[in-house]
Order: sequence, then C-alpha cells, then structure tokens
Amino acid sequence: MSLLDIVAMPEKDSYHYNSYGGMPVFTPASFIASALKVYGVFHGTEVNAAEFTVKDIYQLQIYDASFDKPDRCNEADYSLEFCQLFGTYRLELPGYNTIHPYEYMNEWCPNAFENKIRPSDC
Repeated sequence: MSLLDIVAMPEKDSYHYNSYGGMPVFTPASFIASALKVYGVFHGTEVNAAEFTVKDIYQLQIYDASFDKPDRCNEADYSLEFCQLFGTYRLELPGYNTIHPYEYMNEWCPNAFENKIRPSDC
C-alpha cells in the first residue's frame, strides 16, 4: 500500500494507540460520537466514532427539532434553532440537525478543513 492509501483508510474504533497511563485517546468529536454510540443513539447502525468531526456531530439528525427553547435561550438569541446561552460570537452551524445517521457514516468523506460541502455519496 502507498502512504496515501494508508492515510485514506477509515480508522476503526477497535484501533488502540499507546498513551500516557494506557488511557483511551479521543478527539473531542470522537469522544461524543463514542458516547452517542454507547447510549444507543445510532440504533445499532455500524459507525466508527473515530471518523467523526465536530461538524459531523452537530449535523446528526438526532436533536429534537420541536424543542421548545426555554425563555433563557430565547433571551440570549431568539433567532437560533438551538440554544446558545453565552459567548461573544454567535455559533454558526451549517446543516445543523440535517443528516440522519447511516451505516459506515463518514468513512468515505473527504476530511480536510477546507471542505465546506459534504458530498452526497460519502
């Protein structure tokens, strides 16, 4: 295999890396995806949490779209479809709550910071 082939291979959750103290190593997004997986959010769909980015987490269609935001959220920013209570800048989450989890999700998606559009076949 070439180095490019190796880098393009989906990372499996079963891969373990040496870390200080033998603790599991996660990115923030893979930690959240792993927790969602443990709590059954993916309903038995085979996904590898290691392949998730922060964008993939907020785009998952798992959030209650009919969520009645508390007054505190509306006071902070009534125009958002999610609740942001504080911060100097408004979060912009393009595609928030739009992608239904599917088998082997994100394993064939390009993963570069400049990718702003998710191809439909990944």
